[in-house]
Amino acid sequence: PDARAVFLECGARLARKALRQPKFLPRRLGLVLAKRGVRRRLQALFGRRIGGFADGGFVLEGRSLLFIQSDPGGHACLLVSGLCTAALNGSIQDPPSIAHIACEARGDAYCRWGSP
Repeated sequence: PDARAVFLECGARLARKALRQPKFLPRRLGLVLAKRGVRRRLQALFGRRIGGFADGGFVLEGRSLLFIQSDPGGHACLLVSGLCTAALNGSIQDPPSIAHIACEARGDAYCRWGSP
């Protein structure tokens, strides 16, 4: 029953270990560094790329993710939500909130994380 909170906290802790950036950078540069850090951290965790960032703001998309095979309910996708939220909190001031907008486990074509 506490899977949501556990996966969010796990993602946040994984980000805090590796993705600290100074917050005094310009917002655009902070977003670029946060994206690069999230991409590298996810690749290090899973041994391969699990998605990519869409143009514009902070929007991450992925298909055929390991999460769907391990947790068909979609709660494991919150690991990425926690990681992205913590990366933004450590990189920019007044970061946008990150939501799991679309999920393959819920029948969508892909998983998408970003600002609602």
